[in-house]
Amino acid sequence: MAQLIVEDTVTHHTNRILDPACGSGAFLVLALKKKVQLLAKQKEITSTDATRLLDDVWGIDVNLLSVTLARTNLYLTTVNLLKGRQQPAEIRPHVYVADTFVLPRFTDEEQRQLTQGISTSPIISAPVTPQISIPILSRLSPDEATHWINVVGEALESGSSTVPSDKKTSADLIEFQRALLQAMRDLRKKYGDNLWKFVLRNYGIPPLLRRSFDVVVGNPPWLSFREARESIKKTMETIATQYGVRPGVQTKTSFNLAVTFFLASSYFVKSGGCIGFVFPLSVLDGAAHAPFIDLLMSGNLFQLRKAYDLEDIAPNPFPHNLPSSILIVEVKK
Repeated sequence: MAQLIVEDTVTHHTNRILDPACGSGAFLVLALKKKVQLLAKQKEITSTDATRLLDDVWGIDVNLLSVTLARTNLYLTTVNLLKGRQQPAEIRPHVYVADTFVLPRFTDEEQRQLTQGISTSPIISAPVTPQISIPILSRLSPDEATHWINVVGEALESGSSTVPSDKKTSADLIEFQRALLQAMRDLRKKYGDNLWKFVLRNYGIPPLLRRSFDVVVGNPPWLSFREARESIKKTMETIATQYGVRPGVQTKTSFNLAVTFFLASSYFVKSGGCIGFVFPLSVLDGAAHAPFIDLLMSGNLFQLRKAYDLEDIAPNPFPHNLPSSILIVEVKK
């Protein structure tokens, strides 16, 4: 199942890949191996190649244990692929603890305003929990954001009340540094000395990954609307309304979280990129999901490339034994 999705979506060794609900990293490991296989047809793989290929494989998951397993599996896969060759100096998988479904997102218009210098509020406050929010400066790359988290962290550890800057430092970056420093102080006061770096490095990076990936793959969470808690229901309704796929009143209870998770995950895909997800089979033939299928067939925002019915696959790859399917979808905008 995972192999089928990776084979259909990862077509070049330069593809950047994200699994937004990566679990222990099965899709990511397969994607990395596929990238290595594609590059190996052209040249001998070196440690530099391995590091570069790994840098293009990213994961997000809400569960810390899953993220730890995914990082470990990617690390071991990279080491194993280089067996007998010189090992790179550092192997650092890009897997983050965050909730893809509720991450703050910059709209196309917000991003345009920020890029053109029109916006007066380039910093957003990203919720981590109902009690904790952290600042994010949208124009920064993940590496730049990580750098400033480290710089501000070092200033805090040294007891400084300010962050070193010079005349070349832009006003929004100074504002971001101050907001970071305050967020770190608050986290340290509440949770001790170690947690704040972890929180900022994880939750502060994914919102910066807008339109960054050629391929998004994975097995999103499955949950019907009637089974979801109220906060999830509200987010499902908001996303479904935004994309025009809200089901009718009579079928609403059967609407599945996997559909809105797919739509939320499209935030990360470049125009012309693709998403390969496992879905409940009811997404293909259930009345609650007819507006979603219409959206995929319309060719406006998305274009359905392939659909696989896995109902007769034996043994069933899932412990819940629910009929499943695979959709491969191109992102148009």
